[in-house]
Amino acid sequence: MNKGKSSGLDGIPVEFYQSFWPELGPLLLDMINYSITQGSFRQGINIAVISLLLKKDPESCTSYRPLSLIETNVKVYAKVFARHLGHLDQNGFIKACSASDSLRRLYHIIYSADQPNSPWAVLSFDTMKAFDCLEWNYLWSVMNHFGLGSGFINMVRVLYANPTASVLSGQFCSQPFALRTGTRQGCPVSPLLFALFGTSNPGGSPVRSHHPHPFEKHISSHLSICR
Repeated sequence: MNKGKSSGLDGIPVEFYQSFWPELGPLLLDMINYSITQGSFRQGINIAVISLLLKKDPESCTSYRPLSLIETNVKVYAKVFARHLGHLDQNGFIKACSASDSLRRLYHIIYSADQPNSPWAVLSFDTMKAFDCLEWNYLWSVMNHFGLGSGFINMVRVLYANPTASVLSGQFCSQPFALRTGTRQGCPVSPLLFALFGTSNPGGSPVRSHHPHPFEKHISSHLSICR
């Protein structure tokens, strides 16, 4: 877990957990095991405070990026799944990888193709409000197609069982409201879940596979080789 990050509504930073891990670790594990058994976190734990970060023009509503401040205990739980969802053919959201890795691989694939007239295409896309468009039931279907297993999927679903959020405006927070779709920007596992979501077709079957054809390898969450 990265240090120096804003905490959630409980105000407990990751440094506190790291300093007192021998005492807090067993308690956190008990809480997590109980939540998995129940299928959800207890009320008041899985709540995010949405803070708006200015990106460009302050006069435009679209210039503000909603960042979810999540309690550290939930982030620790989510971080475990983030460590398991990275893929060899994925560069986006992977530590030490960048866009240059995708471009280099793309050039290699283009110039190594031995059938110039074959029906291959490069697909590049950019999704508006990307994390907001993720539909949960579709995500479970995609994860099942990737063979992640019902146990793993059910543990991830704990993160999306009755989540709530409040919007921070100045020194005030709005009343909590229920979240029905999307994945929270600020949660460690959100980028990896969106990458899975973006590498499947509308029927739920994956474009990315564990044993791809040399020219069918997934390039990144926004760039794919297709036919």
